[in-house]
Amino acid sequence: MSTAPARFEFKQDPNLLRSTILRQAGTLWKAILEGVMNSVDASATRCDITITKEKVTIVDDGRGFQSEEELEQHFQTFGTPHNEDDGATYGEFRMGRGQLMAFGVNRWTTNNYVMLVDIKDDSKGIGYELEAAPEPFNGCRVEIDLYDQLFTYSLEETITGIGTYVKYVSIPVTVNGVVVSEDPAKSKWDHVTDDAYINLKPSGQLAVYNLGVFVCDLGSYAYGGGGEVVSRRPLKLNFARNDIMRTGHERCETWQDIEPNLKRTVAKTITKAARLNDNARDLLVRNILNDEFEYEDKKELRNKKLFTDVRGRHWSLEQLWSKTDIKLYTVTPKGSRIGERIHSLSNIFVFSQETADRLRVSKSPELLGDQLQVCYDKTKSSEWNFPFKMQHIDITTIKADYNETFEFLEDGELTERQRVLLWLLNRNQFCFHLGGKGRNIVIGESDVAAGWTDGRSYIALDIKLVTRLMQRHSFDIQLFVNLGLLIAHEYSHSSLDSESHVHDLEFHEVYDDILIGGHGGNYPEFESERSLARFVQDCMQDLPVAMHRANRRLTKRQSLLITKIEKGHEEYQELLDNEKYTDFAQVTLDTLKKQFAKCKKEIKTRNLK
Repeated sequence: MSTAPARFEFKQDPNLLRSTILRQAGTLWKAILEGVMNSVDASATRCDITITKEKVTIVDDGRGFQSEEELEQHFQTFGTPHNEDDGATYGEFRMGRGQLMAFGVNRWTTNNYVMLVDIKDDSKGIGYELEAAPEPFNGCRVEIDLYDQLFTYSLEETITGIGTYVKYVSIPVTVNGVVVSEDPAKSKWDHVTDDAYINLKPSGQLAVYNLGVFVCDLGSYAYGGGGEVVSRRPLKLNFARNDIMRTGHERCETWQDIEPNLKRTVAKTITKAARLNDNARDLLVRNILNDEFEYEDKKELRNKKLFTDVRGRHWSLEQLWSKTDIKLYTVTPKGSRIGERIHSLSNIFVFSQETADRLRVSKSPELLGDQLQVCYDKTKSSEWNFPFKMQHIDITTIKADYNETFEFLEDGELTERQRVLLWLLNRNQFCFHLGGKGRNIVIGESDVAAGWTDGRSYIALDIKLVTRLMQRHSFDIQLFVNLGLLIAHEYSHSSLDSESHVHDLEFHEVYDDILIGGHGGNYPEFESERSLARFVQDCMQDLPVAMHRANRRLTKRQSLLITKIEKGHEEYQELLDNEKYTDFAQVTLDTLKKQFAKCKKEIKTRNLK
């Protein structure tokens, strides 16, 4: 006859509790947040926080601890679960108060009791001292004498952090007398459901709040946009309270109810939006491929610019289907020099790699056309079939026809007219770099770029472009407008652009400043000097000097243009002084009117792209 095995319960060393208390505290403001949540769980109507470099005080008017039995069960014992009868909003395992204890000597005053805690005093072990309160205190007051005095920046950081984390707590929360919370039920929201309050914006992170307390930021790649989501029911969080349990057996049911509606709301919003960012494009294409869109949105989705070419321009399904003259397509990284050249000079459409990624064919670009066909078929409004006309061609096949080298030409390889042009461009390039060091403008040769730069010392112009422009325009205003646009473009690149030609927000800001007379940076006295208009004017006015240096004479047309510019200089300068640099149409000279208006239109078109 066998005997039953003996059973023993696991035990824990007191040092494990000490370590748990000390290590769960990440930042002071997260510890103070636990105090705020305790106040809400205790049915307080307000919570007032005072912070100095040496001390933190948290005061509320909640129920506090009513008896020594409660103290033993809920203050002395860590990890006692809350039950439904507690009415707790946030609490789950009664561990949060340990974070307050980790930052300093605690003095808790509640009703008729005072509890003193010094977790770092080894002589007292892990515990607290209980005293009778000198007089009853209705609620709870926690005073923390900090172990480490705060620096000024740490104090400011803590105050800011508290405001971030308690932003939508339903009771008033004050920090040093300033209210830092707002009741979400009284705030303005884009969408209100049974589960959540939702505000959306086209970019940025999606901030998630559990019943008003900040939990985490979710990347906009997941939802196509940013904003705020405040749950109206408790979210199941991880132990650190900094993420939602979205997978596994313990996944959050509340978030499972919120997320589908959130995705539909975001998709509906960005489908109606006039402009999209890349995250929004990713989401809409993902929704099309997964059939997660509303039937009535088909037409709008078909006309949304969701697919990106090598230059960064975006195209809709309708636009791609209308390009019946282009029979081939290929894929290169966005900004690829050779890709841009192929796209602009041949009948081959060059998609960016991000379009292949968006269509889930990153490793198989030959399937990109098939995926576009799937998107078109899912969003078409009739039963008619319209096949995608472009066929894939591998980029390596096309590259053989292009020389990817970048070479500089010596003075002896240039004509006299080309040397005159370089002298004019270098003499007047200050219009593009006021307040900084200029770059040497040279002429070079490349099959894949009209211009390139190292972002520091030089700007090179392709000989084929220069020759073509000079044959077409000689030394006239249009020549300097075209070359000025190119030089301004290269000046806007602050690094080597011969291999990759990507334009970020900083590039466009600099480019616009240069073209239309932006500020002079650290040299405001030069503001009126910096613009494409000034560059063109100065090149034309210096043309007689340049021609004289080369022992050449001006044509009658060139002389007439220069005379008109000189006669109109006073009125033109007045225009600059009145800060109307962008309004090229006000320039009185007929020739300048036409060229600058065309330039302005081109600037606007480039920005829209």
